[in-house]
Amino acid sequence: MATGKYFKFKVSKKQLKESYELRLAAQFGDRKAKDRLEFYNRRMKELRKMDYKQEWIVDGKILNRKKMMLYIVTQISEGISLPELCAVRGMPTMQEIYSWFDNHPDFLREYERAEEIRGHRLGEKALDIGVNTDRENVAADKLKVDVLLRHAARSNRRYQDKQVIEQKDEYASMTIEQIKERVRRMLEADPSLRSALGASGLQDDLGNGEPLPALSVQSLDPDEMDTLDLDDSAPINLP
Repeated sequence: MATGKYFKFKVSKKQLKESYELRLAAQFGDRKAKDRLEFYNRRMKELRKMDYKQEWIVDGKILNRKKMMLYIVTQISEGISLPELCAVRGMPTMQEIYSWFDNHPDFLREYERAEEIRGHRLGEKALDIGVNTDRENVAADKLKVDVLLRHAARSNRRYQDKQVIEQKDEYASMTIEQIKERVRRMLEADPSLRSALGASGLQDDLGNGEPLPALSVQSLDPDEMDTLDLDDSAPINLP
C-alpha cells in the first residue's frame, strides 16, 4: 500500500497541453493569452499548495490531503464503499475526491486497487451467505448473494460472468485480404448490408480484388494515455 508521501502532485496531460497552447499564443503577442498564462501559473501553484493546506478532522484525527488519500484507500480496501465513507462527518465529498485523480495518478491507481480488494471481499461475503443458508432463508439469501456478486463484479473481474478482455483494434494487424474476407462474411450473414456497402463504393472492391481503402486507426496504447510525470515546481514563464 502506498504511503502519503507517494501521492505527489503531477501535471496532467490536459493541463500540460493548456499551458503549451497559452505560452505559444503569448509568444506571438496575444495579450489575452499572456493574462490567461499568468492565471494558469497562479492556479497551478494554488493546486500544489492545497496538498498541504487542506485539512479534515475525522474521528478526532487531523488529516491533510495526502493523509486523507491514504485513509480513503485503506477504508475502501476494508470493504467500505466510497458513498458510505463520504457520508461520515468531516469527510470530503465524492466530487472533491474524484477531482484529485487528475493530478494524483498514484492515488487513482491505489484507489482502483482498493476497489478491486473490496470486490473480492464482497465476493467472499456472498460465498459465506450461500454456504450457510438454510431452507427457510434460501430465497432471501439468494437475493443477497446476487446483489453482492453483482457489485463484486463491478470492482473485480474475477467475479464477472464472462472474462473481460480489453478490446483492441484487431483491424490494425489484419491484411487487406483478411479485412475483405471479414466483410464478405458479414454480407453473407446480413445481406441487407449490401445496399449500404454499395453506396460507399466498396462493393466493387470486394468483387474485383482491388484493395480496400487504407484504414486510419488511432492508437489506443494505454502507455500513451498515462499522466506525465513532470517537474512543475516552477511556473511557466515567457522568454
